[in-house]
Amino acid sequence: MKRRRYFWLGVRVSCYGLLCAAAIPLIRSYVFYDGRCGSLMPFIGGPAPCSFWDYASSDLLFWFAVLSIGYWPIVLGMLLIPPLVGYLLDRRKQASV
Repeated sequence: MKRRRYFWLGVRVSCYGLLCAAAIPLIRSYVFYDGRCGSLMPFIGGPAPCSFWDYASSDLLFWFAVLSIGYWPIVLGMLLIPPLVGYLLDRRKQASV
């Protein structure tokens, strides 16, 4: 069976990159959490007491919506380029053997 060493390395790089990208809003939520949650439009609803999980999940969902609607080609490229490069490196290595 053929070993696809660089391909799987590219898959791991993509997964770790996704994990790091998700950690940034969580760290931001941790820094700015004050025990109250507001809405995106403060004039509609004022801040109300909430748990950290409510605060962090709303922030994560907001960033996911922004990235999936506005920047999906960039996100898709960042997820697909490392495995593609690994696949090409594996093919090049196999061709040289």
